[in-house]
Amino acid sequence: MIWLLLALFLIGLLLSAFFSGSETGFYRATRVRLVLDARAGALSARMLLWLANHPSLFVATTLVGNNVANYIVSTAIVGWTEHVFPNPSIWIEFLALLVITPFVFIYGELLPKNLFFQSPNYLIRKISPAFIAITILMLPITAILWGLSQILNLFVGETPHRIQFALARKELREVFDEGHAAGILRPVQRHMALELISIAQQPAVKIATPLHEAPIVDRRMPIEVILQQATEADVSYLLVEDKPDSREILGYVKVSDLVLQREFSPGNIRPLAKIRAQQPHIAAMMQMRSSDADMALVIDASGNPVGTITTDKLSAPILNRAI
Repeated sequence: MIWLLLALFLIGLLLSAFFSGSETGFYRATRVRLVLDARAGALSARMLLWLANHPSLFVATTLVGNNVANYIVSTAIVGWTEHVFPNPSIWIEFLALLVITPFVFIYGELLPKNLFFQSPNYLIRKISPAFIAITILMLPITAILWGLSQILNLFVGETPHRIQFALARKELREVFDEGHAAGILRPVQRHMALELISIAQQPAVKIATPLHEAPIVDRRMPIEVILQQATEADVSYLLVEDKPDSREILGYVKVSDLVLQREFSPGNIRPLAKIRAQQPHIAAMMQMRSSDADMALVIDASGNPVGTITTDKLSAPILNRAI
């Protein structure tokens, strides 16, 4: 009987260490590495990646698993106490739990969490088959908790996509920090990457120049007047309209082209890209680069122009903060 209780205690302790360590390893593991392993064809990495995209199911599994482990450990301790002390009082059972608790805390919680904290990617791959099997086994129970969390999200309004995006940004920051520590990234490269992440989701309209403040020239103006206006406004690009005060924008012109060619012809006018006002900063930058446009009109939901933006202005927040 005593050996059975000892085996039950060790099983409970092992399960406690397993779920406590896997929880730390799961949140410490690099998502980028999981994606690479999944694309390489590793089935366990694919399933872990799926769990990473559904964190509420993972939390439900570890919650149930830890509770089962604690119940097994408590049952084994109480059974051992009753075996050694026939008809023990509640104080003896309480004392036994009090004596064993530090041992369970160190070997069932603290030590595995520390190990997974130090080497999350290696250990999470090692335990992934067992964790996936347990996840499938506990699915009838965890599915109920998972469903309740989804219902709670509807009331709270904190969607999993927003949580995943926040976690993804945190993981990218950790990747850049590791690259900097390993000497792969220079300080300026790391700083630029972090600044890009911080402004990536800012709307383009936030840094756009209002349309009424954008310098506009008439295509019939003399070249000297246009260059003087560009110098006074200290800009590299000018909007071109058909007639004075018509606000019928034909495109934009690069001041450098006018300086080199010393003339203003229809061939100098370049087409404007169109950027939605709420389009994210990084998406606007990529669109302008792909369309080879140095200047774009920022339009509202109705398609009306509200401002202008240039590639220089999009790049400035990243470059200025990195210098």
